[in-house]
Amino acid sequence: MIRSVFKSRNLKRIISRTYTQDKRKNRRANEEPSKKKTRELSTEKIETVMDFALVPLGTADSSMATYTATSSRVLKDSGLKHEVHPMGNIVEGDIDECLDALKEVIEKSLHRTGRLSVNVRLDVMPGGGDNRIHKKKAKITEILSHTGDLGAAH
Repeated sequence: MIRSVFKSRNLKRIISRTYTQDKRKNRRANEEPSKKKTRELSTEKIETVMDFALVPLGTADSSMATYTATSSRVLKDSGLKHEVHPMGNIVEGDIDECLDALKEVIEKSLHRTGRLSVNVRLDVMPGGGDNRIHKKKAKITEILSHTGDLGAAH
């Protein structure tokens, strides 16, 4: 007798919970589209700082200088702000322009080798403004001038 009462109470809870959940789902499904929370796409320009490195695979020569030179040439022709560093390239501009330039770099570099490993990092910010690379460098320089060498104990 006790078991049947326990089971019936449990069953009532389950039925009640299921009924409530179904009711909520139906209410959500019948809402007007304007009431649903939707994120509208922005027409604002998306500024990007992109850092990328190409690593040729399956080549006898381990030098990356020719790939870096190819990258630098393509980026210069693209008109985007860019810098070459020992581990790759940094590019600044609209996200579409940056990714198009990267695609062109990859296509031109594939002529030298059959396979590439491409490492890409993006810092994406809507309407981020110009000269983000230089602003970041200036900020780091300022911090270093106040705190001294990074290796020093604080």
